[in-house]
Amino acid sequence: MVGLLSRLRVQPRADEEIVLERIEATEENSLLNSVLAPHEESAPRVVFSIGVFEQQVRAACEHHELLLVFDHFEDIIALFEEANAEDVKQRLVKMLVGLFA
Repeated sequence: MVGLLSRLRVQPRADEEIVLERIEATEENSLLNSVLAPHEESAPRVVFSIGVFEQQVRAACEHHELLLVFDHFEDIIALFEEANAEDVKQRLVKMLVGLFA
């Protein structure tokens, strides 16, 4: 079973590194469900720490095939350097690479 699509973004904020933006459905401005967002979450935007995001992805992969779509992933270079957040960037990259293992 394939999980529903959400847009992901990265940001250089400790414990708020990944932002999930739920995609608007075509009917009635409702939002598509996301297997990564908590079930009780109805907000169009959900923010995760690296650790929580990894847990959500691993749990979702038990029942779904995921396609992670990062919008503006180049921000991992530009924004993280501007914010002097090299340690956050390294933890984020390590987590993403670890998801492939």
